[in-house]
Amino acid sequence: DNFIGWRGLSSDVTASFLNTRHIEHLANFDPLTGLANRYHFNQAIVRFCEQKTPFTLVLLDLDNFKYVNDTFGHAEGDQLLQKVANRMQQSIADSDLLCRLGGDEFAIISHQLDHIENTCKRLLVELRLPIELANVNIEVSASIGISQYPKDAVNDKELLKKADIAMYNAKSSATDSILLFSAEMERRNYERSEMVLQLRKAIQEKELSLVYQPQISVKTQKIVGFEALMRWNNNAMGNVSPETFIPLAEESGLIVDMGYWALETACNQALLWGEDIPVSVNVSGLQLLSAGFEKRVISILRITGLSPPRLHLEVTESSIVSKIEQANLILTRLQAIGVKISLDDFGTGFSSLSYLQKLSIDTLKIDRSFIQGLDKQDELESSIAIIDIIFKLAEVLSLKVMVEGVESEFHLQQLVALGCENIQGYLFSPPINEASVKQYIQQFIYVN
Repeated sequence: DNFIGWRGLSSDVTASFLNTRHIEHLANFDPLTGLANRYHFNQAIVRFCEQKTPFTLVLLDLDNFKYVNDTFGHAEGDQLLQKVANRMQQSIADSDLLCRLGGDEFAIISHQLDHIENTCKRLLVELRLPIELANVNIEVSASIGISQYPKDAVNDKELLKKADIAMYNAKSSATDSILLFSAEMERRNYERSEMVLQLRKAIQEKELSLVYQPQISVKTQKIVGFEALMRWNNNAMGNVSPETFIPLAEESGLIVDMGYWALETACNQALLWGEDIPVSVNVSGLQLLSAGFEKRVISILRITGLSPPRLHLEVTESSIVSKIEQANLILTRLQAIGVKISLDDFGTGFSSLSYLQKLSIDTLKIDRSFIQGLDKQDELESSIAIIDIIFKLAEVLSLKVMVEGVESEFHLQQLVALGCENIQGYLFSPPINEASVKQYIQQFIYVN
């Protein structure tokens, strides 16, 4: 009855242990970049908030990453993210936690409080160094938003929300922007959200209207069209500038419904003019690429009875550049039934000869910024040169040109000397309401 020892059985648990560790790694780290993932990030900020440890949260979002992905392909886009992640890791302190939250969005949890802006500036400088993709050097820029615990928020959700507000404002302001959260920023964000709600109501309550700006032929001295422009008169806010509500409509997706309303309204009103004068309607990239756009345009033409050649659709290259082949297919089919296509704001943004060759268009619209340059002595020569090049380019490609923003006799004289034929601007008329269009047509006299 005396204890003399143990009889036991042992087994090798190495494989099980490694599998468990591998699963934990997958749960906490991004497989593409090797950085901590969103789950790891969420756990970390919750832990720091519970420990009441002061820290800084940095959100970083790459600018125009979607353009890189669409242009070079997802494999090259993944390679770019890996290189960006490596540069960021080398630019921050060892004690900082760098995370990839998803897509092209990154986060840094740092215990730096006073010098975090300097760290972020160094980070942006490192990211700006060229990265080679598909034998092309790419410069990466980013927008950064910063919030701090407990100064800005006392829990993880509010802290993240406020860093996100700061990043959104940074992205809206300029390339390579760094913004610290502020109460004023939050107030503006709240006002923006309220305006989106009001804009949604405006569609339902018919607060939107269209005005029309005449387009004039210098050669024939006749009206060659009207551009339909959207206006919003709100009961509480009064007249809201298109420069304010159109970007909001784009961001919120409301621009699709607003665009179809404008298209149908413009076609109906053009029928009342009693002339075969075309109407130009702006189409956002979001609307153009939405499901069923082509069928909807054809349906509107059939229902209203407007002949297709009287409808001119204006698109901006920057809004369709990410899916230019898909957009061009739609535009080509609409051209086949007689609808005319104009490329708006040509000479700005992403404009390039390669895209111009790919797009099926009838008219180039020269952006008003070049015309405004005629009024500045230091920009006069370059503005004339750019406008002249666009005219010659259009002639080679058999395209018409419409110049917008013509506001003075000096503008007109310079443009006529360059061979300009079609213009629109305040020199002849500001945008006028629908009730005044017919009278304007009847009383129009060309003055030069």
